Amino acid sequence: ILDAIITHDTYISRLIITEKPETYIENKFIKDMIHTTYKEDYPLGDAIGIRELFSHLGYSMQDSIGFLNQTRARDTVYIPQSIAHKYMVKDSNRLTMEERFLTKLVFHLPILTYDGQKAFVSVDHICGGLCGQGWYFILEKIKGKWKVVKYEGTWIA
Repeated sequence: ILDAIITHDTYISRLIITEKPETYIENKFIKDMIHTTYKEDYPLGDAIGIRELFSHLGYSMQDSIGFLNQTRARDTVYIPQSIAHKYMVKDSNRLTMEERFLTKLVFHLPILTYDGQKAFVSVDHICGGLCGQGWYFILEKIKGKWKVVKYEGTWIA
């Protein structure tokens, strides 16, 4: 899923696919919260409204239960080694003084449909105190490979 996002979005790929990258990927996924009340369709922070997920990924009883279980049941999940071997992946709590000046990409845990054929992923690019932007990506598994079918900016500072 992460490779599909990195290679799809030219802005993201330019940040990390260079001879001397100035952006690293945070070594842990951020865990999103799903708000289930309709009045919170536009929640703050690392949260998403349940209706927004339904609109992007479809709706079934199994999906709604699955979305909630995925975000509640997970502890810390680290970026896969396959990504760490290709790109600069760092723990932001263990940076050297020089590395503290790098910008970072933070991937949120993918939320999958019940059948495992669609995924929703948020990504944040943090470039300083009040500098950054975020996107969400909708992916589908097509012929066994993840493909980005939609993406949209979610915030900018």
